[in-house]
Amino acid sequence: MEFRTPKIEWVGEILAKVGYGILTREFLYPIMNDVKLIAKEDYVKQEDKYLDGIWAERVIESMILPSAEIRVSFSIPMLYDHVPGKTNLGLSLWDLESIPKEWIDRMNSMDGMLFCSPGTAQVAINSGLKVPVAVFSPYIHTSRWANFSMNDSSIYKFSNTEDCVKYLLDESWAPTSNIEDTVIAFCIAFEGVKDACLVIRIDNASTVDQKKVIRGGIQSIVAKLNGLAKPRIIVVDDSMTEDEVNKLIKSCNYSVSNKSSVSFDLQTIRSVMLEVPVIGTELLNRDSSLLEYKVASYNTPILTNAPFTRFNIFSKKPDIKSLVYTLRYSYNLVKSDPNKYKKDIEKKKLDCEQKYASTNLIEVCSHLHEKIKEQKSKSIPKPMLA
Repeated sequence: MEFRTPKIEWVGEILAKVGYGILTREFLYPIMNDVKLIAKEDYVKQEDKYLDGIWAERVIESMILPSAEIRVSFSIPMLYDHVPGKTNLGLSLWDLESIPKEWIDRMNSMDGMLFCSPGTAQVAINSGLKVPVAVFSPYIHTSRWANFSMNDSSIYKFSNTEDCVKYLLDESWAPTSNIEDTVIAFCIAFEGVKDACLVIRIDNASTVDQKKVIRGGIQSIVAKLNGLAKPRIIVVDDSMTEDEVNKLIKSCNYSVSNKSSVSFDLQTIRSVMLEVPVIGTELLNRDSSLLEYKVASYNTPILTNAPFTRFNIFSKKPDIKSLVYTLRYSYNLVKSDPNKYKKDIEKKKLDCEQKYASTNLIEVCSHLHEKIKEQKSKSIPKPMLA
């Protein structure tokens, strides 16, 4: 592998199979050789990391690379790295209505902050962020989905669902996923309807005990709807390869995502690239133009229990009436004309490919670095003659 002098250092989760690790590998893929990778993920279990492959090799090889003047920390703000003598930048993707003071204080201890959307940057500024800010365009490797194809024999099979309109809910088992709201709205929308099906895949169900908890949780949600003739719900909790997840998505008519927040919306991008229309709430870190149908939402306080922090935030919840209406409308479209219900998906797919085809991360970091240096030079008092 060819190595050049690194232009930036990147500190945080790099090998983790979920969370920050996934996005790090996406964002840095086209500029891998220009970045010195510094893994800071001791709190991630070994079994939850990729310990071999190109990224693990790159972390090891980065140890002998010279350092860079610009250092980017991508993690929970309380874990941001600050090294004297460098331009220390934090990257935040938290999609919140306001940023907690303890996080703002930590962000303000950095030299500058990076964001992926103007909306999240503005929320941080409104919450008290004082350091220089920049927004960059992330790279997403969309071609791996655009070029994915399968024949009828490889479609993910569900028994007795050939005539069903299938909705995929592919989420983590977490309060911010709003799984209960989606399940309840689906049951109300399709009470007694036999040809509508909700397929639920929980991506963080890896152990037998976790699967039991999740299945029990979904059953308890459905049990609240006493008296309703409930539609069909299928829970998929098997471990799946990337190709198997792609097949699952393409085997459904719609993808449903009513999250209260999203760090970066890979799920919607992936569904669109696989030509599956998305129904969801509008979020600061979600490209709303990719949504086929937008669901109204409202803010409500919830307690987040992210690693190394715990606080109340205002989070989005889908409006049940709006979601019920949207589900019924989308169902009727498929039933009335199965060949036209995804008529806009090709344009959305093309827009998606173009938007995420390249990144300006290094250029944005360099520009912010120069801006910070200029500000620091102006704040240094000029020497005075005695």
